[in-house]
Amino acid sequence: MKKIVCALLILTAFASCKKDKESSSDSTKVFFYTNAQMIVNCGAFGVDVYVDDKLCGTLENPYSDKKLSIPCDTKDTDGAILAVDIEQGNHKFKATGDCSNMVCSGEFNVTNDDCQSVFIDFTAKD
Repeated sequence: MKKIVCALLILTAFASCKKDKESSSDSTKVFFYTNAQMIVNCGAFGVDVYVDDKLCGTLENPYSDKKLSIPCDTKDTDGAILAVDIEQGNHKFKATGDCSNMVCSGEFNVTNDDCQSVFIDFTAKD
C-alpha cells in the first residue's frame, strides 16, 4: 500500500510538466533557458525550474547565448536548455539558483504552437 501511495505522489508531482516525452495534442514543448552564469559568475551551479510550483528540471549549465527563442527542432541542449511538455493554458514559473540566493519568477501562456521559449531573466525585477 505504501508503494502505491508513493507512486501516486510522484505522478502528481510531475503533472504540470513532462520532460523529454512526446507532446500530446493538448501540450506544447516549452524551452527554458537563461544567461544566469554570465550574470552572477560564481562558479558552477544549477538552476531549478518550477512550473505551477512543481519542479520540472534543472538547468545544469545555466548559460545560453540564445537571445530571442530556441528552434523547435533543438535536440542537443548540453544542460543549457530545459525542454518540457506543458499543458496549454496560463502558467507561473519560478527559477532558483544555488548561487547568491537567485530567484526569478514570471508567467507564460502555452498555446498550441509547435514550441515556445521562456527566457529566465535574473536581472529583471520580480
